[in-house]
Amino acid sequence: NNATINDGLSAVSALTASRRSSSKFFGTLYTVNLRRFLKNPGPIIANFSGINTITLSRKFTGRLDRLIAAVADRTGEHKRRLPGIAFSLLPVLFFWWLPSGPMHFFGVRIFGRAAVAQGRKFAVFTNVGAMDPFLEPFGEDALEAYMIGPFQRGFEVPIVIASGFRDRLSICVCAADDLTRESVQGLVSDWREILASFNR
Repeated sequence: NNATINDGLSAVSALTASRRSSSKFFGTLYTVNLRRFLKNPGPIIANFSGINTITLSRKFTGRLDRLIAAVADRTGEHKRRLPGIAFSLLPVLFFWWLPSGPMHFFGVRIFGRAAVAQGRKFAVFTNVGAMDPFLEPFGEDALEAYMIGPFQRGFEVPIVIASGFRDRLSICVCAADDLTRESVQGLVSDWREILASFNR
């Protein structure tokens, strides 16, 4: 199929969520790079992204190849639309008439709680992609690079972030310091196990 690296990683993220829920459906939240819609985005790493949700039936948990194909179908639908902007724009549409301070306060309270509620049901995953173009000015001095975060205190689920540099894929599990060590280590173990199955 036409699955991308991002589809494969999103499938792994969704599968980890299925292990933590008894619901008929499982899935993952993933971020979408909105910079590509800009006329001249420039070589800047900035947080200009949207959020999409992939929801799947448990019938896809049996075989990883079927799961990845199902994820690719969902992300393909997202790509055919203007993806992921609702989560970013809704707070502005609801609270545009307020000064920036109150708008930020109410936006974080309402939509932040919604994000936490979704995070409890789904895994949260973001893929920064290849960072080589952004680190080119450092030349050979840059030996290794990867991204960590984003995470914030009060967000009750770990966040997984993938990044690439010099043909090496790095995956970091990030969490606020008020999460238990066991919950984070459990997610790390799941990712290692599922990624190892790609080579079987």
